[in-house]
Amino acid sequence: MDQSQQEEFLTDHIPYRLRSVELLCVVCVARLSGASPQRVEILFDSIPFLTSNSIGLIANPFLEVGLMFGRVLLEFLGIKLDRQGQLVPRMRREATDVVIEDLDGLRAIPIDALDQVPLAQADAVRRSIVSLIATSHKGVAHLTFDATHRPTLQELHLASQVVPWLVCEHVYRRMNREVPRYQLAV
Repeated sequence: MDQSQQEEFLTDHIPYRLRSVELLCVVCVARLSGASPQRVEILFDSIPFLTSNSIGLIANPFLEVGLMFGRVLLEFLGIKLDRQGQLVPRMRREATDVVIEDLDGLRAIPIDALDQVPLAQADAVRRSIVSLIATSHKGVAHLTFDATHRPTLQELHLASQVVPWLVCEHVYRRMNREVPRYQLAV
């Protein structure tokens, strides 16, 4: 990957995905608070564009895109889930995949790096990441009958915080770069 491509991923593609994971966090916070809006309205330049009596109009797509991009960022970092539901290092990639190793001097993070996340106990962090990946696999990316994994909102909320922490810590800080602004002003 040349320097201009690397810069594009660091300033555009990765922050865009982090914003989507932030949307997952926003939805989890709203759901955990017990909020139950009776009306949802999306405005463009103060003009109503979409109106609904269900928070699902925006919550469900935000949740799904946050799950998918969370999974994408974890795989970028080198963390996957095997068929038995265990966290494993990414061993292979497609020729066109962009991964952390494509960035100057960086290596895939080991699974044990999850134990260093200061947001919660190590077992809770690992469970949250398993939940995010499993839910994106079985609940979003594919239509399946597999209902063996039922994540909690608390697990998904924690995962929505862990993924950005991992990216910021293992990409931007390791490259001595300022973390780009990705968080939403809500």
